[in-house]
Amino acid sequence: MTMQTSENTAVGQAAVAGVLDPNLVTLTPSSLIGFMILYRGVLMGWLQQDGTHWNAYAPTKPPNAGEHLGIFACRDRAVRQAFSPAVRQPALAS
Repeated sequence: MTMQTSENTAVGQAAVAGVLDPNLVTLTPSSLIGFMILYRGVLMGWLQQDGTHWNAYAPTKPPNAGEHLGIFACRDRAVRQAFSPAVRQPALAS
């Protein structure tokens, strides 16, 4: 079960304002990969913190672990990358 928190809402609003409903974006802690980025319960990507930087990943089909989208100094920018048009459409379609 995913729980929407005020922190998650703030991240969602900064990340996807004007693109998707930010109130439906959640960051859910994962014991394996840091944080899952979910939109309406659909996995859009995940984040992994590395010191002061955030790595963003997009889901891919097995056996690949995921597509690295970049390293970001700001978590909001890392989340935003998961919603870029090039990344977003395949994730929403699956």
